[in-house]
Amino acid sequence: MLTAQFLSSCNNQVVTKSPEDEIVDYILKSIIDVNNLHGRHLIVYGPTITTMPDVFYVSKKSPYQIWWVENGKLIEMGNDTKAITDFYKISEQDDLSWEIGFSIISINDNSTSAKVYVEKLCGTTCGTGMMLYRQRADSRQWEIEKEEELWIS
Repeated sequence: MLTAQFLSSCNNQVVTKSPEDEIVDYILKSIIDVNNLHGRHLIVYGPTITTMPDVFYVSKKSPYQIWWVENGKLIEMGNDTKAITDFYKISEQDDLSWEIGFSIISINDNSTSAKVYVEKLCGTTCGTGMMLYRQRADSRQWEIEKEEELWIS
């Protein structure tokens, strides 16, 4: 599990990550671990668009962060949408490529529970969307509280 604190090499101060950064780290690790990703895949952390109540999708027009996964290795690509376009060009012939998007819907005031939307697309007519509910254990680590499938095609 990724840790939320580390010692700064400059002055030995304890630096604490924000709850958002902790959730992003937790979701990335979960995506890699659960999906056992091999081949080339795209992961996008971005804002959620709601078209109707309880219908979500992750906007790729203004992503917060983009990663490629190549043969199990996570590669940070920044937040330029060109990384998404480049991924599509490289992967258009690859039937095994997935596109995974996620967005933090909410974190409560005391940072003990979070709601995260995750979608996994495996083509233009294949995918699933889920709402993940996470809570902090006494150890301060994020854990699964509940998962709800919202759609599948």
